[in-house]
Amino acid sequence: MVSPDPAAAAYPGMQLMASNANSLFYRARGPSVDLHIVPSREGTKLAFCGQILSRPGFDTDSAELNVELLDHLGLVSSAVPNREGVFRFTGLSCGVYHMRVSNADWKIGIFHITA
Repeated sequence: MVSPDPAAAAYPGMQLMASNANSLFYRARGPSVDLHIVPSREGTKLAFCGQILSRPGFDTDSAELNVELLDHLGLVSSAVPNREGVFRFTGLSCGVYHMRVSNADWKIGIFHITA
């Protein structure tokens, strides 16, 4: 269902740590944060549910983060994660997406998530 580009580089960067047909797990090279993305089908539409997982040393509140979903035309949608770092995008068409997670001090991105 999902095939990330193995060269899914980013600003300071995310490294693909694990992938299967149902889930992607990325580790940031800069901020002490990991990102878990689970795509799903909702009828003919696509949804991305994700969670920002903090590692030791990550002291940013989830409410200070912004998650943006982009396609080749630009911003599709944005979300603020809840207290557990969970966010969700729904009603999406199949295609290639990019995801960006940021706060006032840093920005990480994942490119070429094909679903």
